[in-house]
Amino acid sequence: MRGPKPTPIQLTVKLKEVLEQISRCYTQPHWLVLRAKIVLQAATGAGNTAIARRLDTTPDTVRKWRARWLVVAPRLTAAEPLAEPELRALVHGALADAPRPGAPDTFTPEQLVQVITVACEDPRASGRESSQWDVVFARRMLLARCQAVGLPCYPFDDFDTVRAILAEPHLLLTAHTVGLASVRSSTMLD
Repeated sequence: MRGPKPTPIQLTVKLKEVLEQISRCYTQPHWLVLRAKIVLQAATGAGNTAIARRLDTTPDTVRKWRARWLVVAPRLTAAEPLAEPELRALVHGALADAPRPGAPDTFTPEQLVQVITVACEDPRASGRESSQWDVVFARRMLLARCQAVGLPCYPFDDFDTVRAILAEPHLLLTAHTVGLASVRSSTMLD
């Protein structure tokens, strides 16, 4: 049994050109190329299932991006008098993911650099007798470093926050496997 016919997409010549450029560009992210191809295929009048089969994706994905394009199409058509780079940027924005729900990032990139720097250092270099970081000493070092370089210290006031940061698997991988210590020792040989 067949469902209702999907809403057709009408593309202007300029928007079609921009979408074709995106779909043929090998340096664009795969998700962007796929979404541009979905819109182009939908403009030919193909159904969601046929497009999904052709592009090796799901009908739900095709349905979602057809619906999102229909919402932004009037705005993009109105923006056609803009220069091509500006129009391309608007099309990229239309094909991008919607913002994710939830709280924004707590730490600035500069603060994360300080955390990784402290985690990669040997605690003994900072006057510590142990070769392992503990939360109290790591917190003290992070607060001192942030104050020294003028960064806000608010996330490092809490022991649980510092403990959670130091327990992050990707931070431990950076600190211990890749490690700045190995980088420092290799640069000493130069």
